[in-house]
Amino acid sequence: MSVAAHREAAIRCIAVSAAPCGHCRQFLQEIRGEPKIRIPVTSDDNPFSFHPLSHFLPHPFGSLDLLHKDLPPLLKSHDNEVCLLEPTTVEEFYNMIEEGVEG
Repeated sequence: MSVAAHREAAIRCIAVSAAPCGHCRQFLQEIRGEPKIRIPVTSDDNPFSFHPLSHFLPHPFGSLDLLHKDLPPLLKSHDNEVCLLEPTTVEEFYNMIEEGVEG
């Protein structure tokens, strides 16, 4: 996702050629700050208007409903405390796997 690659903190507006499909609505709903995302839509009745995501997805269900409250939403910076160990030999690597590594 280009937004994450460019270290953007949030998405404020997203322009699309038609109302977002269900998959896109669900994806957008899981982004941090999603209530603030505005989607411009054109129609014969209203030539140009911005709608919040809740207009397209009034009853959202997502990661915040499933995950522990301490887990971050999509695009939120966090340290997952992963570290890489460097075994000196293939045999040492397999020993580390068999013994389990805590760090």
